[in-house]
Amino acid sequence: MSECVIHWFRRDLRLGDNLALEAALRTGVPVIPVFILDSRILAQPTMGARRLQFLRTALVDLDEQLRRRGSRLLVVHSDDAGRDLNRVAEETSAWALFFNRDYTPYARWRDTRATRGMQMTGVVTMPMDDLLLVSPLQTIGEDEHLPVTFGAFSRRWFAALDLQSEAPAAEGNFMAAGDLPASAEDWGAMLAPDLEGAAAWPGATPASAEARLTHFTQTGLAAYQNRRDLPADGDGGSRLSAALKFGTISVRRVAAAAIAFGALHPDSRSSTERLIRELAWREFAAHLLFDRPELLRQPLRSP
Repeated sequence: MSECVIHWFRRDLRLGDNLALEAALRTGVPVIPVFILDSRILAQPTMGARRLQFLRTALVDLDEQLRRRGSRLLVVHSDDAGRDLNRVAEETSAWALFFNRDYTPYARWRDTRATRGMQMTGVVTMPMDDLLLVSPLQTIGEDEHLPVTFGAFSRRWFAALDLQSEAPAAEGNFMAAGDLPASAEDWGAMLAPDLEGAAAWPGATPASAEARLTHFTQTGLAAYQNRRDLPADGDGGSRLSAALKFGTISVRRVAAAAIAFGALHPDSRSSTERLIRELAWREFAAHLLFDRPELLRQPLRSP
């Protein structure tokens, strides 16, 4: 088999504006697109049917996008991501693994095991920061800890924030569908088998996430400051939380759209600033969990 590399899709279920995927494509060799259906994650009680339906919709759409480019999504059902990624690398002679970092305790444990295993077999691992606007390591203080108040955190977060213009899409090729190992049999049936069809919640595909973002900036962002806390107001909030969770749209794209809107509509500055601040709150939670994984089991402060 010819020289190739692997891109491990996780919370970045899109082909565009995907930093690790772009780096993989720039190697100039065929890229193997892999998604691991992690049985440990699927077994969690938080993985409800609607959530799994959203994931299934995103994966089916990603597979269809890849097929239009002559490839397909290699879906592996696994209870040991490192072992099965090593198997894919061995079967295809892949020399590198590209992926975007995740910061939850389980993801960090899984990724450490996977990267060590790959490196032991001679596969280069290339993790990148794509999930958040600011990496958790950029807000850790001299005491090697994160501030526990949002005010102190936000000052560090805004100081580190660097929204660069979107880079042009990387040119490159995915491995041909016929050259890929077999995917898990009927993998879509493993996800929300009792719910037919695509997820109705906006953002389950990159196209619908982009459409929702456009609709929100045109109809809801100007009044976001006052409407965001009204649950019955369908356009009061962005409704992009699930899309950001699964990465059908990048947080960079959402922030850039808000900033561009604010530049064109100075009278809506308070609303655009509030949306950026809400993105900072989202990242505060991720950074806290990175710094203090025990928060999964106990509160930040005792009553």
